[in-house]
Amino acid sequence: MPDDHDLEQIAAVAGTTFARSGDTVSFGRTSIHHYSDSDQWFDPALKDLIPRKARGDYRERTVNLLVRDAVANPGDVYEDKLFGTAEEVGAFSSYAAVARPETRSKFGDVLKDHYVVVQTRTTRFLFPFQTDLPGNFRFRGRYKLFTGIILAFLAKPGDRDGFNEELLTHFYELFNGTGGLSLLDQHALRIAREVASASGKATGLVATTAQLLDGSRQGGEPTYRAELEGEPFFPEVHALIQADLLRALSIRSLGRKDKVNAVLTVFYVHLALYYWRAAYILEEQAQGFLRTLAGVPGARDELAAASNDTLIGSAFRGKLKFRVSTARPRPVKATDPAAEAYREINNARLRLLPVNISLLSAARKLTNTSAPASFSEIASSLEQEPNASNEFDAACRAAALAIADKLADEQRADIRIAAASQHEPGLSALRSAIIKRWKSDLRRSSTDITAGLMTRGGRGIFATRGNVPYFEVGQDLLLLLTKLIAGDDAIRYRDFLNRLADYGLSPQTRDEEAVLADVLRSLQLLEKFSDTGEAMYVKHFL
Repeated sequence: MPDDHDLEQIAAVAGTTFARSGDTVSFGRTSIHHYSDSDQWFDPALKDLIPRKARGDYRERTVNLLVRDAVANPGDVYEDKLFGTAEEVGAFSSYAAVARPETRSKFGDVLKDHYVVVQTRTTRFLFPFQTDLPGNFRFRGRYKLFTGIILAFLAKPGDRDGFNEELLTHFYELFNGTGGLSLLDQHALRIAREVASASGKATGLVATTAQLLDGSRQGGEPTYRAELEGEPFFPEVHALIQADLLRALSIRSLGRKDKVNAVLTVFYVHLALYYWRAAYILEEQAQGFLRTLAGVPGARDELAAASNDTLIGSAFRGKLKFRVSTARPRPVKATDPAAEAYREINNARLRLLPVNISLLSAARKLTNTSAPASFSEIASSLEQEPNASNEFDAACRAAALAIADKLADEQRADIRIAAASQHEPGLSALRSAIIKRWKSDLRRSSTDITAGLMTRGGRGIFATRGNVPYFEVGQDLLLLLTKLIAGDDAIRYRDFLNRLADYGLSPQTRDEEAVLADVLRSLQLLEKFSDTGEAMYVKHFL
């Protein structure tokens, strides 16, 4: 641990005083408790921004837990009881209702093809088309992405105690019901219920909003309602997500399976867009805050602009430049805007999202600022108190030294030099220390997540050709986005593009806007009366 001489030196550099009492160090009125615990400075989760630490995993497992977390007393039968293992024939392949024993395995293969998601030779799990499946059956292996807390989080803000309970109720009605089940669905569900009953589990389970928000959690963890108290960081983004999910849930012209897929695709794409938005905006804010602390002229106004949390004023608006998937493959270059946007947003900024969340958490802690305060609001709090900026600067330098103590010699020396430098703010030294210490954790908490959510062909939002990754909206996703934006009305093409920008999406060039219009027209989603956006209208047929 840095000794008092080191801490006195950084206090002098920052222009404040230093004191120590046990494991608490103080710079003026700003104190760091448990100073020896350097791990406190890395936390890629904030209850108003990213509610839990998450890592990349298969997206189909997410919906399993969205439903399972809303079921009281869920069962714990392993899913391979249904689809079998190398050593044991599963119930799907030994279904007594199939009269001829020699054809039972073939029938089981049909069920597995329709309801079992196969990712690797050893990773298989059920697609939860009805509540009894995720309610009674669980997959093997450790899950690393989100539990049902992510749905509860996105259901904020709302009219009832801060949550949009109407959305949650409609979401669970989709899975609780048995209407619209195909004959194959009915047989699969019957087999699942027989296995659950034989294991002593109840059937006819119901997922409820009350259980999701107020149900007890394992290990005495607080309920999601208690854990998610307070307002979200991006309230208008949450409102957009809620409106889109409700619109997808209200589509009546789709069969049950297609409707489930549509609702989940809306959820997945919004979750990925949320990560890209948070990454882009927090990097804008963090850089603006650093320049403000360094006294760069105009930086304070830039920081204020980067902290605009509205859709229309967001720094992320239209920044995700994309191509649209066409019937014939098109060449792509690394210099195309869609490829450049991918490198900047998904590779550079998203990789730094855990770092910037940790910096925001540290800044709130050191300034005693409550969530959902942005970096701009933290800058305002520092401006209001004499010497507050100096004390904050010294505390950031001290935190950097504490982290550096866990690094290899060369890296430790680099951070110690940065922490004692008068040429850059202490927050810059803290940022460098976090990146060096937790570099290996960044990908798993950032780009792995979006890769798992959105690399799925027609329903995806990015692709790779050769060694060039780029943003590309698949045609199945485009169909769904058109329904979400246009609803039941016809809207001008220019207005459609403007609404896409609310999501952060924008065709990569003016030429790409024309390609998008042609694709929409081929999908019977656009009526073209002339080549101007004022005379082209987008309307969905669902």
